[in-house]
Amino acid sequence: MKLKFEALSKFLLFKVSVEKQFNKPIKILRSDNVGEFINSNSQVSLQNAGIIHQLSCPYTLEQNCVVERKHCHIIETLLSLMFDAKLPLQFLVDTLLSIMHLINRFPISHSPKTSPYQLLYRKLSNNTHLKMFSCLYYQ
Repeated sequence: MKLKFEALSKFLLFKVSVEKQFNKPIKILRSDNVGEFINSNSQVSLQNAGIIHQLSCPYTLEQNCVVERKHCHIIETLLSLMFDAKLPLQFLVDTLLSIMHLINRFPISHSPKTSPYQLLYRKLSNNTHLKMFSCLYYQ
């Protein structure tokens, strides 16, 4: 997404994709008080899609703290891995994708025996393909 006004159209594409893939509807969209989802066009589109739009209270960081903490966790992991591996910035996206792949396959704190992957797909993830990050690879 290059511009903020694209948020609604990107969300609606995401909605179609998720609902087809998992055969479950998106019921609620939670957002802070950003303009991308507060305009009348967005509200009408969400209502037509049967989605309830919930807004966080203005100036209440604690309502957004889970997302902020996860974002910090991802960025700190990204920077640490890139620094440790001495990777140039051209590998930033690849490193981020690797981090997200790992985060989604390892247990989460509120459900220590399951991963986000298991919760979504209802099956164990196969982690035999994982290698040490930044190791040499020969094909």
